Amino acid sequence: MSKFQQYTAGFIIGSLAGGIIALLSTPISGKELRARCVDLKNRLLRSSREWKNDLTSFKNNIDLLQLESKKAMKTVGHDIKDAIYNWKEETDPVLRALKSDIKALREKAERVAKELNSSGG
Repeated sequence: MSKFQQYTAGFIIGSLAGGIIALLSTPISGKELRARCVDLKNRLLRSSREWKNDLTSFKNNIDLLQLESKKAMKTVGHDIKDAIYNWKEETDPVLRALKSDIKALREKAERVAKELNSSGG
């Protein structure tokens, strides 16, 4: 039994016991006592139905939230993958151009170094 169920059961049992003790300790007629007991029973049944409906609604809302979250995560995941793919597609030509420029600079630096060595030597 979960903590919530234990607390709920304790609350209901305590309420019933308190109500019964209050009814039995009050100096009233048997007819009036029975009427109060019926009224108490009806109020408790009504309250328990309301609790049940509220808990069912709460559970349904959590289920809906869970479902919507899964859908959103799938969409976001696909969007992120698409963004990374697009970024890579856009940056690949720039990277190739940079590598080519670096290679050309290296070759030019090597030629200049050779020219300096050959003219100084």
